[in-house]
Amino acid sequence: MDLNLYDEFWFKVKIQSAKGVYGVECQIVYPPDILEAVLAEDGAVKTQMGSFLSQNNSLTMLNARLEDDKPGKIFIGLSKLGEAMESAGAGSLFDVLFRCIGVGQGDIRFAQSQIYDAAIKTKPSQWTAVSVQVVGINIVSVDLVPRSIVRREIAVTLQV
Repeated sequence: MDLNLYDEFWFKVKIQSAKGVYGVECQIVYPPDILEAVLAEDGAVKTQMGSFLSQNNSLTMLNARLEDDKPGKIFIGLSKLGEAMESAGAGSLFDVLFRCIGVGQGDIRFAQSQIYDAAIKTKPSQWTAVSVQVVGINIVSVDLVPRSIVRREIAVTLQV
């Protein structure tokens, strides 16, 4: 997908064909020379929780942070809380907000990523990378460089 410099977009992680899912643990690796993870005021990575794990009105928790406060790798933990029924089927796991800060091409990929059942046993899964390309912007005048306020989406779906 082609993006413009200064665009923000939601990286949407979805799951399909899932059975017995209680939690997810993953690392998202991205090119820090062209993308930055947008941070909240408390320093956490801006995320949105999807609806997949909250099936059956389950309480869920989502935690996202940069590795050692350095750009390039995000640690994500997503889990149901307490004794809850495992989730099945398809749906949205979580979204991460990124901003384009440089021109170039790169991949957003997953590393050391696992899906767990309620007994904390890993379940087989296939995680897919996404390529992004950030292109330059047009300069309207010497004094003004437009900044996109439109947020776009890039989705990736996991096979379980």
